[in-house]
Amino acid sequence: MSESQTRALTALTVFAAFADGDKSDAERAKIREIVEGLGEAGTTEAVRRVLLKQTSVQTEAAALTDDAWRQLAWEGALAVCEADGKTTPNERSFLEELARALGRSPSDTRRDIEQADALADSVQSESNLQSPPPLPVLAGATATPNAPATDPRNAEVDASVLRYAILTAAVELLPQNLATLAIIPLQTKMVYAIGRTYGHPLGASSIKEFLATIGAGVTGQVVEQYARKFLGRLAGGGLLGRTIGGIGRTAVNWGTGPILTFATTYAIGMVAKQYYRGGRQISAIDLRSLFESESQRAKALYAQYEPQVRETAARTNPAELLRSLRGA
Repeated sequence: MSESQTRALTALTVFAAFADGDKSDAERAKIREIVEGLGEAGTTEAVRRVLLKQTSVQTEAAALTDDAWRQLAWEGALAVCEADGKTTPNERSFLEELARALGRSPSDTRRDIEQADALADSVQSESNLQSPPPLPVLAGATATPNAPATDPRNAEVDASVLRYAILTAAVELLPQNLATLAIIPLQTKMVYAIGRTYGHPLGASSIKEFLATIGAGVTGQVVEQYARKFLGRLAGGGLLGRTIGGIGRTAVNWGTGPILTFATTYAIGMVAKQYYRGGRQISAIDLRSLFESESQRAKALYAQYEPQVRETAARTNPAELLRSLRGA
């Protein structure tokens, strides 16, 4: 893949991340850090060109001369736009503009956006949040508890967090690229269930705020997944040399996606347990510190549960998973 195509894919990802026009300075900085963390001059240049408005969607799309790269650009942009909920008018306008520039048919474009919007809607209503997804059954597996065993709810939450971590890691192994859209809804449902267990009814907006506070913001997560899974692989071997998304690493290959998703989901769940069990009294700084330490611990746990991740991936039907997330 040429540097111009790598730069184009990166630029279109950044365009998608800022398409809603409602990103905070912190979100912009995080997205820039993630993409520049690829460590390639072309990706850094792509970020700069987009932020300084020195390029356009049409210009970058024209650089993608292969159908596979055009499909990749579309899937990545759609996933990023859907990360924080159903597409806004600005995001839909961007996606339609991108689709035209990529030569996609209007009918395929509408179908993809409607399907992705339906999934994003799965975390916007309490009724859908309560619908349990098909979590894997773990034979003889136990999570490492962080809390005293005197409260039976703690063991219940530990086991649930482990199952969510395994399922989201398994999603990373599915062949359908857009299956990664399921990761954020699964994490959201997990946090909702944990809050309810400890007597805190939560809405989608409060869960999104919690994720952003601990350093696992939804848009940043999706941009990172896309960069790690595709841009990193294409840009010189897939090495990311920065600390991204609260999970420190150097020289991480794109194939470690399941490990990082497992660690992120597990850490989100364990931090949520401590936060809601304690009456939401933990400061933002302490929450971020907890998330980082739990992420590191979860990465060490992954090897123990990798066989179950692969088994879960083998028997997970993406279509059925997405339907269950929509409450169908």
